[in-house]
Amino acid sequence: MLGSLFLVGPAALAQANATVDQKGAFGEAVVQQTGAQHRASVVTVSGAVQAIRGNAARIVQSGTGADEAVLRQGFGATASGADATIEQTGTGGNLALIEQDVAFGATRSVSVIMQDGTGNTATTYLSSEFSLDDQTRIVQLGRNNTATQVKESAQGGSLTIEQDNSLSASNVGNTAVQRAHGSTSATLLIRQIGDGNEAIQDIFDQSSATTLQYGDDNLATMYSLSGTLNDLRIEQGTAASPANGNVAHLVASGSGNSAVVLQYSDGNWVNAELSDGASLSVTQDGLVGSQLVGITGGFIDPSAAARISAGSALTLVQTGGGGNIAAVDLTAGGVATITQDGSNNTALVIQR
Repeated sequence: MLGSLFLVGPAALAQANATVDQKGAFGEAVVQQTGAQHRASVVTVSGAVQAIRGNAARIVQSGTGADEAVLRQGFGATASGADATIEQTGTGGNLALIEQDVAFGATRSVSVIMQDGTGNTATTYLSSEFSLDDQTRIVQLGRNNTATQVKESAQGGSLTIEQDNSLSASNVGNTAVQRAHGSTSATLLIRQIGDGNEAIQDIFDQSSATTLQYGDDNLATMYSLSGTLNDLRIEQGTAASPANGNVAHLVASGSGNSAVVLQYSDGNWVNAELSDGASLSVTQDGLVGSQLVGITGGFIDPSAAARISAGSALTLVQTGGGGNIAAVDLTAGGVATITQDGSNNTALVIQR
């Protein structure tokens, strides 16, 4: 087993490139870089079965240039328990990647990426056979950042992305994407603050996904193309800040899914297609012009009605000055309750 390796002090800090390769159990690797542009790569492989911590690795970079950090655990083999952290601060344009491959029976696998600045990119990828305590997290402060998390595992765990774009100029936002394709009972959360943000979440089975957007002109998309008993939630607005022009897309083709959408501003828009005993609750509270419409063939089609089918239930509340639109297509015993407040509202319900 290789021992812990710390790159610190004047000689280490002056290096433009740092590479650490550890094989064995209970290893610890720390890379610290400051100054101009740097690159760091850490690879750890652990054989510590049922260990509280198999291997731990951390990369810290700060300076004036765009840094690059890559951290892989279990690369080329499997790791039983892993901790990974990347911290990057500076002028922006940083790149961070964490890949973890965790074996059956691992007690935990945790990864964290923290970036401060403009135009940063952060990605985590987790593959796990069975680990209830898997946790991946990305925190980005600044504007025009991109965060992506992918989880391929059988059970549980959580994925979280938090982006603060509150100091940005108008219509400049962050992008966040989370996918938990193979996971059951996973928990996903995206929180974005600022304007012009976009969030996409894709889940599988018996999982919960929440998107919170507090700025304006935000876009939130959620998919569950074959999973069952999922909970989807989108909140746009509140937090004592206006949130104009929000758009929410929902597609859930499995059975027994439930979805909640809360929008608190003018001109809100919800596109929805839910099937097989789903429950959809939508609240749109704005002065004018909220819409609930549909999705056709997987593509957004503003002229199509929202599809709530196979014994599903819809509760829609549109309040404010008026000009709201609700177009709903119900099939196979679907039920819709629509409440509209104000003038010049339109409601269309098609029952088949």
